[in-house]
Amino acid sequence: MTRSRAAPARRNRSRRRFVLGGMALLAVGLVWIGLRPSDPVHVLRKHAPVPLGLVREKAADLGARVERWRIPVAGGDTLTGVWRRALDTPGSIAMPYTCVLLGGLRTGGSAALLLPDSLDVHVLALDWPWGGPQSMPRSAFVRAVPAIRRAILRAPGVLALGVEVVARQPDVDPGRIVVVGASLGVPPAVAALRLTSKPRACALVHGAADLQSMFRHATRAHVPRPFDALAAMLAARWIRPLEPRVHADSLRDVPFLIVNATDDDKWPREAIAALHDAFPWATVHWQDGRHMRSVRGPMIESLTHEIKAWLDAIDASATL
Repeated sequence: MTRSRAAPARRNRSRRRFVLGGMALLAVGLVWIGLRPSDPVHVLRKHAPVPLGLVREKAADLGARVERWRIPVAGGDTLTGVWRRALDTPGSIAMPYTCVLLGGLRTGGSAALLLPDSLDVHVLALDWPWGGPQSMPRSAFVRAVPAIRRAILRAPGVLALGVEVVARQPDVDPGRIVVVGASLGVPPAVAALRLTSKPRACALVHGAADLQSMFRHATRAHVPRPFDALAAMLAARWIRPLEPRVHADSLRDVPFLIVNATDDDKWPREAIAALHDAFPWATVHWQDGRHMRSVRGPMIESLTHEIKAWLDAIDASATL
């Protein structure tokens, strides 16, 4: 009986500590918001990694045309990703496109392996610059918030660095590089375009804008009311340089493709609409079904061919 009463008491104390810690973090964040308005591109450049080289290692275990890439950067870190060379197409006149891809947090470089084997496009899929656990207790999460924020703000610079690195490879046409953001990789993909002038186009797959709505939707089961709205506002402000709407006006000369699921179960409808509203010149397609998952299947194959057809249409319009 004593033990049964002690367990709820411990849970209540843990919950109170979490709420109090969250309130303290919110208070500090609100002060920070008021005192430190910032230029988003300046913040992104401040967090962007500085490359020190490139190590390409054959990965026969992953496929005949696959390599593991390691990019040492200043500060002692190493960025990682998976490179898959395009399938050789006999008689092709133009060099293949090169896709630099950032997917969901749990997908990382393995996203390159989810694409159809017959794809005549080079692909570099990058890992997120976060080496910590992907799930953790609430108290550990609160302590890790500053490190998580740094990793999130670094993601656009990682993607831009990937673009710069592939542009220097002898089998890549620097004028045929496209940035692709999938799911959680959509906001960093948009922000990365402010850090590099090389990409010819950008495809945003199953993503959203309006970070505040995205955060509130994603954490609704974990953050008690009425703190959820305040926590979402603060989180969105902390990583404001990744908000796609902040960058839209500066990217009007970039062709965009936006593909969303008709029954997306990850992002709220208003956040998906915010992405479409931010890029009114984009080509917009809808796919039947729910949010994409990190497994090879008909949805990913359809997405891949849809992006390739869009790129071919860009080529065709450029020759008119």
